Amino acid sequence: MFPRRIHLFLAAALFALTACGVERIFYYPNRVLYADPDKLGLTCQLVSYPTANGRMISALHFPAQGPALGTIVHFHGNFANVSNHFPASYFLVRRGFNVLVFDYQGYGVSEGKPNRARTIEDGQASVRWALALSTAPVGIFAQSLGAAVASVVAAKEPEVKAVVLEACFTTYRAAAAHAMKQSVISWPFAWVFPPLFVRRKLDPWDWVEKISPRPLLFIHGTTDRVVPSWMSEKLFARAREPKRLWLIPDAGHMECRRKAGQAYEATIAAFFEKAFKETTPN
Repeated sequence: MFPRRIHLFLAAALFALTACGVERIFYYPNRVLYADPDKLGLTCQLVSYPTANGRMISALHFPAQGPALGTIVHFHGNFANVSNHFPASYFLVRRGFNVLVFDYQGYGVSEGKPNRARTIEDGQASVRWALALSTAPVGIFAQSLGAAVASVVAAKEPEVKAVVLEACFTTYRAAAAHAMKQSVISWPFAWVFPPLFVRRKLDPWDWVEKISPRPLLFIHGTTDRVVPSWMSEKLFARAREPKRLWLIPDAGHMECRRKAGQAYEATIAAFFEKAFKETTPN
């Protein structure tokens, strides 16, 4: 009986923890300064602006080197803050784009706490700030959790001209189930807890087809164990034209740039430049 009681206790404890915290697995904010643009000699401005709920969020704005081809809003992943993520999109600055990298509520020095609806509000506020910056066209570059958020924001904001989604998951529920399957402890519950505790709401699966007619580029590493590449393949099949899927061999989660090298930077920059030229009046 004693071992059985232990098993029942552990199962009950895991159930309670999952019920309270399964949605929290999507957000890991902190205020650590990972990279300082000033110390790296990069020109940028720390800006802040309100979201729909009145919370102030912060962002780094990097002006283009030379005349701007447009402004790219970078939606980063679920960990840390902008100081950890801006290096992933800075190559666009060198290629002639303004770049705005923002922190969700609760990340870095942004006010509030993150949740699914608030990240959407943060993304919309950031896109609108970029649109107010100048008459230059605005695009979205998004990674991991940011790609999930951006898929909804892009659908809601018709002024966005082009979208790049890297390592995007299909639904929050599917992402949670996949994460639980990676542990022998949580694996048996991966088919039970996500349907019970992860809502089907504001998911990429329900919004990605609404991004059309804006150009959409999916990027995914074929050996991604955090967000498997089949998720981007399913989203690509669901999305409408114009669309493109680029699977990068042997790239894990957030490794596409490292594996593809200059081709990664050149492909994304060319994608935005072409989209902006096609949608901007002469």
